[in-house]
Amino acid sequence: MEKELKIKTADHKLIYGTFGASKVRADTLVIFVHGYTGHQNEHILFNGARFLTEKGFDTFRFNLYAGEGKNARHFRDTKISLHGEDITTVAKHFRKKYKKIYIIGHSYGGVSLLFADQSIIEGFIFWDASYINPKDATENLKYDKNLDAYILDWGMGIIVGKGFINELKKFQSCSNLIKKITSPCFL
Repeated sequence: MEKELKIKTADHKLIYGTFGASKVRADTLVIFVHGYTGHQNEHILFNGARFLTEKGFDTFRFNLYAGEGKNARHFRDTKISLHGEDITTVAKHFRKKYKKIYIIGHSYGGVSLLFADQSIIEGFIFWDASYINPKDATENLKYDKNLDAYILDWGMGIIVGKGFINELKKFQSCSNLIKKITSPCFL
């Protein structure tokens, strides 16, 4: 059984997601985080959530940005540290109901996990996690003065906000970020 949920953030945005309940009462929740330019209904997340609910886990998958939802974040207004804050917001929303919360980050969603509050999460799963060094990530971007944003050309134009790029340019190495993990993780 699935149910659509909206979770409020500290900055008055809404996180849109889908809660999946197992047939038995679960004491563990698995949260799915999509990657760069992705969404909660990509087949790997959609089917992964269905698989885990069949195995007795509750699940929640959500959009880090969902332009179609009222007060939702837009991709051009996000950055990876903000994704980490939103993951923390989601985990806190469910914390009292579950004994254990695990988070799966797919692709760039894995990097976002590194910015979540580990004290409320039992463990992380890095599912085909990606790390792109800042030079590689920014060399294919072109600044558009009219938009006051960058355009990433991946066969389609993706508008990337200045906050995301400025944060990425200062990004520490992934090995330094991984050293900060205190929760169990699976790579």
